[in-house]
Amino acid sequence: RYGLDRVERVMDIAFAIDRHLDVHKGIGRKPYPVREVVEREVKPRPYADLFGEHTFALHKVVVGERLPPHPEKDLLWFFAQYAPLEPWERDVLEIIRAESYYFYPQFATKILNEGWATYWHAELLQHYAGLTPSETIDFGVLHAGVVNPGHRLQINPYYLGYRILTDIERRWDRLHAQGQSALTGRQKLFEIRTHENDVSLLSNYLTQELVDELDLFAYGYACEHGPEDRKKCRKCGEIEIKSRRVEDVVRSLVAPRYNYGVPKIVVSNVLDDGTLLMEHDRGDLGTLDLRYAEKTLEYLHELWKKPVRLRTTNSQGEPVVLKYTAAGFEMGEHIGLLNPPDQARLSSPPTFEWTAGGNDSFSVNLSLDPNFSFRNYSTYYDGGIIIRETRWTMPENLWNLAPKGKPIYWKIRGVRSADRPQTIVESRDVRHFLRV
Repeated sequence: RYGLDRVERVMDIAFAIDRHLDVHKGIGRKPYPVREVVEREVKPRPYADLFGEHTFALHKVVVGERLPPHPEKDLLWFFAQYAPLEPWERDVLEIIRAESYYFYPQFATKILNEGWATYWHAELLQHYAGLTPSETIDFGVLHAGVVNPGHRLQINPYYLGYRILTDIERRWDRLHAQGQSALTGRQKLFEIRTHENDVSLLSNYLTQELVDELDLFAYGYACEHGPEDRKKCRKCGEIEIKSRRVEDVVRSLVAPRYNYGVPKIVVSNVLDDGTLLMEHDRGDLGTLDLRYAEKTLEYLHELWKKPVRLRTTNSQGEPVVLKYTAAGFEMGEHIGLLNPPDQARLSSPPTFEWTAGGNDSFSVNLSLDPNFSFRNYSTYYDGGIIIRETRWTMPENLWNLAPKGKPIYWKIRGVRSADRPQTIVESRDVRHFLRV
């Protein structure tokens, strides 16, 4: 009825965000409450009647003030509910969302499940007396392939899960024999199968001894320099072993298992003009791959049919806004410094100039400290000078406070006033001048 190409296009869009779920809220969710005033009963404090207070009270509250009322991480649900879609398009999104919920438990227990299957495969065939010598060899070859440690890009979950479970069985059998555990190794394995997932299995049962035996390690880039320093560093881009400590290895193994293995991205607000604001909560899990971010924002813009903006940070921790509009993908909304040039020697009050970067309000920050760690000779956004243009001339009274012969550092902060919460972006560069 709708055409294969149209249906597949919507499916492609849904699959691009199918892991961005809120697994704790479940499949069945009601839409957000509409804006209305409701009365809610307020429970009395203990012994309120002794102080002459009413035993109950009705309190009027406003619900449904904004969309969404809280940061929303279930992206498929949000777009199915609030994007201007045709009914069949909503159905496609909801079907793929339900399918993603179905597969989540398998994702959360991948190492444990595969280790469990491998453990019993080996256990049953090793104790089965009916195998011929030829069948025993066939089993050994097959099992060796299953528990191959992995390759250079990732570790084999069958191997890791199997080794952790056999290590647990051995340790708990020893504890049981010493009277230190009521459970045998086999009983402990059934307890773990019932209660644990991959994150808790790795966090609670991977030991330093097993890390050393399996030669596990955490790795990363040799250094994380900025764009300028990166040109001078020979080690930038090289990958090296960072740690062999069990805590660091566990952190590396469990990191891709949080949040269904995808970046934590939420819908934070819908502006009056329909622009969709999204936030990337980076945490310690790295930055976004711009190739995937651009294509995904294109998909979301196709669903939302209004501009979509995603706030994130780059590898240096600097704020970056990714935007997709009818004109296409844009990466920017950062502020560029224009004048005065860096290391300028000035004998009169300077005129500062910069690019807007999508912001409409600005403040000039001045400091004797290049890190701006203290408010020495500074103007600040909160209570400082608010500028509606992209240029500002320092007044004479402030210029007269500037010490002579010392570097005075400056940067710009910008605010997009329409955003709720407001987007605050700082210039990437810091420049300085000297008063002579």
